[in-house]
Amino acid sequence: MPEEDHGRPTYGAAPLVVNGREVRDLDELSDREFLNLFGRAPGMYLGRTTLRGVTGFLNGYDFGARRTGGQGLKGFREWLMANYDVASNFTWEAQITDLALPDREAGAPLTQAQEERVITMTLELLDMFLAEREAASPGRQ
Repeated sequence: MPEEDHGRPTYGAAPLVVNGREVRDLDELSDREFLNLFGRAPGMYLGRTTLRGVTGFLNGYDFGARRTGGQGLKGFREWLMANYDVASNFTWEAQITDLALPDREAGAPLTQAQEERVITMTLELLDMFLAEREAASPGRQ
């Protein structure tokens, strides 16, 4: 039988520790902290880790965060344009794919290795963006 913790079942799980603090509710995490957890093990959230799955999860996270008053990924695409030579008429997903695979033929299907490269770059760039955003406005993001 699960234990109750703040009205939520815990099933005897060890508490989550993020940046040296014990977290009992994921709502306590900043966007950067939560997305870093996601980036460490995307398969835990998605099942099979694919580029489509990762971008779908991130877009869903963005929508949910903004819908409830958070920032989500607001400004990420514009940050990419300000910091990298990327097309302004592309989505952030396409911008990062072009950055990660500059010699790729447009429209060509991605190999598994290419998908992994784009996923890695997406998570790295997202962390850089969120770190800059946190530094510019300290407090929970």
